[in-house]
Amino acid sequence: MIALTALSTLLLTSACGGSSSAPTAEPSGSASSSTTASTAPADASGERTTIYGSVGSKDNPESFDINLSDAGGKKITELPAGNYALKVTDNATIHNFHIMGPGVDDKTDVQGTGDATFDITLKKGTYAYECDPHTSSMHGSFTVS
Repeated sequence: MIALTALSTLLLTSACGGSSSAPTAEPSGSASSSTTASTAPADASGERTTIYGSVGSKDNPESFDINLSDAGGKKITELPAGNYALKVTDNATIHNFHIMGPGVDDKTDVQGTGDATFDITLKKGTYAYECDPHTSSMHGSFTVS
């Protein structure tokens, strides 16, 4: 069973541009709010906190929008260190979502669309996210304390 799970993860990882985490087909939210959010790394049950990334939009997939938000749709500018599930909705075939920082370098595929989930461990420092083909206009960052 472990070998089958590892093989599935490897195959799914390859389909999403070489990320270190397997994508899933779970729905993801996107946000355009500009308020600051601070999210705890785990809830009372010990479950991993989910943060949400998106590129493009449902109404206009090729739009030059990139977002990282909490479950309430608030833009993330700071997070505490810890383990997170990053759910990305990639709406466009001309964009990707790429997150990078201390110990993290995960991305969706430029030509692909759909939802992907990455299990990430955030350490103290600065993290950036961007669309690789459009870095100059599609980017953001946040700090981890």
